[in-house]
Amino acid sequence: MTTKRTFDQNITRFTLCRACANCPVIEIHHESNQVVITDDFGGKVTLTTEEWKQAVADVQFS
Repeated sequence: MTTKRTFDQNITRFTLCRACANCPVIEIHHESNQVVITDDFGGKVTLTTEEWKQAVADVQFS
């Protein structure tokens, strides 16, 4: 579950767990309409907001 939500220069940042300091993070970059997901090992995936919405919709119906 999301434990931290911060706002910084039109970026909304969610930390997905509270067990450790290096948990996955989701950043919503409002100006560029991108969602950046950073995993536990520092790997990053960038999606458009439309791709993110579709991924969330797909998971909700799984």
